[in-house]
Amino acid sequence: REAWRVGAVRFVLLTRARSASTTLAHLLNRHPLVTCRWEMWSNSTTALELRTHLRVPSRAAALADVPSYARRYFGACLTPACGFKLLPGQLRPPSRMGDSLGEETRGQVSAHPRTHR
Repeated sequence: REAWRVGAVRFVLLTRARSASTTLAHLLNRHPLVTCRWEMWSNSTTALELRTHLRVPSRAAALADVPSYARRYFGACLTPACGFKLLPGQLRPPSRMGDSLGEETRGQVSAHPRTHR
């Protein structure tokens, strides 16, 4: 089980509401080597169930220590490719997204805010 972790793929679906991202997550989850969680940083029931499973007491606790929560999530993942959905505003500032993917990705993840005119 540990051998594949060396080459494990971690990913984030950066998406907006009502963009068919849940459908994409369902399609990804159909592959036996992929796990894609829905909005694990939200207040949804599925996010609450995930936090309960990972023994994280609340959303505030998960947000207070993003790297620890992410390590718990990725450590519990049983597939080589593991990720989650992230909607605008669920993880602020956007630069914290690198924290959610782990130390080895630091510097490889960037978030570019879009300005609307």
